[in-house]
Amino acid sequence: MQYTYCAVLREEQNGLYSITFPDFEPEASTSGDNLRDALYMAKDALEGYLLYKEDEHQEIKPASDPSEITVKKGDILTAIDVDTDFVRARENYKLIKKTVNIPNYLNDLGVEKKVNFSQILTKGLKKELGVS
Repeated sequence: MQYTYCAVLREEQNGLYSITFPDFEPEASTSGDNLRDALYMAKDALEGYLLYKEDEHQEIKPASDPSEITVKKGDILTAIDVDTDFVRARENYKLIKKTVNIPNYLNDLGVEKKVNFSQILTKGLKKELGVS
């Protein structure tokens, strides 16, 4: 299931960011060391919260209209997208065998250096597709 909810990021006096979700206060909240970390943690927290609600067959209320969310001066209102089907697939993945073609010289070098071809392919695909 795909969801988009707003998060409010607030920079605290110690430089950390607190993150709340107006639609899920006070149940869903988190924090981050900096803005980048805060955005990562916001997505992680929302994924966990929505997965729990789905697993427990609890009602998930629709997202509020962003224009109706009031924030304090200096706060950042941002949309966080979550795809719980993708999260479940990512966390419950099983390995599958793929046949690939690579140049012989790369294969020989990789074997000589004891390279884990599956690991390198997985890392490369994650980077190319922008997933973790």
